[in-house]
Amino acid sequence: RVERMFAYAFCFSPMLVYIGEDYPNKATDFKALCEANPAVYSQDDEGNVFMVITDPLAEDAALTVPSDRVTVRKLCETAMNVPPLNVALGEAMEAGGTPVSGKKDKKSPLKLGVDKVCLDTIHEKLDVDRLHAEIAGQSQ
Repeated sequence: RVERMFAYAFCFSPMLVYIGEDYPNKATDFKALCEANPAVYSQDDEGNVFMVITDPLAEDAALTVPSDRVTVRKLCETAMNVPPLNVALGEAMEAGGTPVSGKKDKKSPLKLGVDKVCLDTIHEKLDVDRLHAEIAGQSQ
């Protein structure tokens, strides 16, 4: 979750490249992924796939060492207080964001567990197709 948040904040592209569990051997079935994990993944009518930027400190976050919470909290604060490279996040910051609980006059540009990022799904498929073409070419 921390990696996703950092990727969203510090990536020039407003999209994150999705690389599935079977990469590079098999392309992800995004319809099945969205159906299996609707709280995290969704797909619009045009086939674009979105992923919720989940909260690294949420109850369901898999922090195996409780003392890591302090470090994760600092990482989250850093990501939200450094000027982002991501255009979409920068625009959200300029718009004022949403109030952060317990912090007077402090606003967050990102609603963790709510806001979604569009995923780049084509590059995974291109890589898989290229690998299959190379394998097919070698067997001839």
